[in-house]
Amino acid sequence: MADFNLSWAIAGSTNNGLQTIQYRHYGDSLWTTYSTEAAGVITKTVVGLDDNKVYEFRIVNNCLTGEVNPSNMLEQVVKVCP
Repeated sequence: MADFNLSWAIAGSTNNGLQTIQYRHYGDSLWTTYSTEAAGVITKTVVGLDDNKVYEFRIVNNCLTGEVNPSNMLEQVVKVCP
């Protein structure tokens, strides 16, 4: 199993709410929610990823006004066994 460290910048808005961290295997259409973090969180370590897989990550800003705004894909990662 592998881990990956994410970091991101939050847009400067008073409307920012919880941040939902999502991932998927490259090529999959459905996103899996890893965790939901407070508005000020800008880093997270995603643990338990499969070795030798490509992942995509995104952060979804759950705005205080009820809107949901997903980021663009943040990263593609290939985990390789040592």
